[in-house]
Amino acid sequence: MTYRLRPLAVLLLSALAVGLSACSSSPNATDWFFGDALVVRVKEVRLTEEVGYSMDLDGDQVADKHYVIRPIGEGKVIAAARIEIRNRLANMVIMPINKDSARLRDSEFFDYRPIDPFKERQELDEGLEDEDTLVPFIWADGSPEAPVIELPRNCGEGGTPCELVGWMFFEVPRDIEFYQLVWEAADSIYLRF
Repeated sequence: MTYRLRPLAVLLLSALAVGLSACSSSPNATDWFFGDALVVRVKEVRLTEEVGYSMDLDGDQVADKHYVIRPIGEGKVIAAARIEIRNRLANMVIMPINKDSARLRDSEFFDYRPIDPFKERQELDEGLEDEDTLVPFIWADGSPEAPVIELPRNCGEGGTPCELVGWMFFEVPRDIEFYQLVWEAADSIYLRF
């Protein structure tokens, strides 16, 4: 009888472990979280030493300028969060996205504000090897590089998408444990990792 229970116990424990792992979210991603008008999720978070990107300034699809974003604090890295935002209820959501629009919170409840990718950068003479890996950005501070975003509810209205997908950057400690992303642009949403 003991012989029959042992395989059954192993089978039950295996099924329980698989079920628990399926229910828990990745420490580097979130499920969809709903606000009054928006639904938001973090698809992934990567830790990186630098973010390189290029810009086409005259519309000819050739990179005219090359930039890099690097952490300024000692022992810090860049947390690059790939965020997806959808308009679920409002006819149109108009939102600026800037330093006050999001906070990345660690397990000690310390908040990190996003990096402005157009102001907190260095210009380079030539591009980095992995340039433009972490583009497009989710940033819309009203500047010429990043105008305010108008997000309609229905896709394709006037050629405008009803979903935003892009990267936001935070300077964080190398050993950070992610707890939450707090989204505060046009809605207040708390996304748990």
